[in-house]
Amino acid sequence: MSPDDQIAPHTGDPAIEAQVGDLQAPAPQAPSSEPTATAPAPRAQAPAPRPAAQQGQTAYVAADRLRARTSPEVTASNIAGVLEINDQVEILNPQPQGEAGFVEIRVIQTRGTAPKGQTLYTSLKHLSSQRVQVDPAATTSIPTSPGAAPAQPAAPANRLFVVTNVATEKLRVYQRCLPTEGCVNRMLAEFDVVNGQDDDGTRTDVGHYRITSWEKFYESPAHVYPAWYKPGYPPVPAPGNRRAWFDSQYMPNGVGKMRGAFGWYTAKIGPNPNGQWTHGTGGWGADKKSFIDFKDSFWGGIVGLFTSIRSKGCTRVDNESIAYLRSLLPIGTPLIKIYAKEAYRDANRSGYSKQPTNWSYILTTVGHQRTNNHQVADRQTVLSQGTPREQWIEEGTLSVDQYPDAVAFSGGKRGGDLYGLGERAFRGHFIVDEGTVVNYSHPGSITRGGFSDGQLPSFAVSSDAQISAPRATYSHSSSNPHDSWSGGGN
Repeated sequence: MSPDDQIAPHTGDPAIEAQVGDLQAPAPQAPSSEPTATAPAPRAQAPAPRPAAQQGQTAYVAADRLRARTSPEVTASNIAGVLEINDQVEILNPQPQGEAGFVEIRVIQTRGTAPKGQTLYTSLKHLSSQRVQVDPAATTSIPTSPGAAPAQPAAPANRLFVVTNVATEKLRVYQRCLPTEGCVNRMLAEFDVVNGQDDDGTRTDVGHYRITSWEKFYESPAHVYPAWYKPGYPPVPAPGNRRAWFDSQYMPNGVGKMRGAFGWYTAKIGPNPNGQWTHGTGGWGADKKSFIDFKDSFWGGIVGLFTSIRSKGCTRVDNESIAYLRSLLPIGTPLIKIYAKEAYRDANRSGYSKQPTNWSYILTTVGHQRTNNHQVADRQTVLSQGTPREQWIEEGTLSVDQYPDAVAFSGGKRGGDLYGLGERAFRGHFIVDEGTVVNYSHPGSITRGGFSDGQLPSFAVSSDAQISAPRATYSHSSSNPHDSWSGGGN
């Protein structure tokens, strides 16, 4: 059992484990006795008691996800499926059983994977007597200035989610459509990324995770990968020389493998991340995307024969894009990593515009090396907080691609199969214009992290197999095919 499962046996995630309902166990029936004198009324009005669970009662799931088990005990083998927020269950026996407080239930209605029509067991403390109110427009608010306490979620369920397709090295952000809205998920942004190298132990894992924290200018222990910015460190290399990011003169005390390998912001994820996060990288100014784009260039392919130009398993994003993601994605955002062929629900992508949107930013030193309580790079936020110019590092405008483009499968690293697994290893498709998978399962040869029960959330799964797969085309482009490279980094 993983450490996260030990802490959060009912949900698999410590943050979700804290999402509890209002039901409590019924009081044991007291034996009959002589009537006693009425106690005096308290001076202050006591809070309303929590309702007691009743046999035959319809209850609602109060957490984003809740495991249903075949027996009232915590084991890895008795998870029958997962319930989701506001799913309905009938309480068959309200008396808690076992040390973990299980009650006997039957599933009435679910969007998850827990089976209907059979006796199951789940946590009483995660059930509510009423539906949980979820604001359709709500996302978890995030602190934007140092010293501010992390804000509490406005609703138990986040509105946004991320899908990283490891096979195609694409990261996409979606706005989730809630069940009552009668719509489909909508893609908000699409980015090229770098995933793990196809070496033993360095492939990028797949699975269902959540963002657990954000860090600004993170550096690895023992300064193996020194921070992109930290007071007292040498300035980072000027644009125009990628090799300098590996030069000892830019390392603190001359020690380090790559300067700024984690970039401007790092999203740590869980549960069970296996040390694989989503983060920025080296480069800025004219080199802002060079550490991402080089892998697909002609010379990137040549250099890749001799050294690693990918990561050690993390998902690497250019710094402008990771700054945008930091300003957009709250703690708790679902992050799903898959290895899949890509397709469209609507090949015409009706309702999407090819015109990108612009996001302006100012990167500052405020909150460096802090977890969560740091300044984001959104320009309006920085200006509204009156951050002095001497704390500014870089400013600019990111062009955000909001038009979904599926990668046509042709095999190999550039054809939608990063690790060369072969077409037979793929199961199902990822629908890029709605953020769902159809008939999908993870390839057996790719390590699975995230929630140990392996269940993808219902909003990212579709049963509609009517899809349109793009045709493969072959082309090569590079802004500077003669760029030089020195590999490494996380």
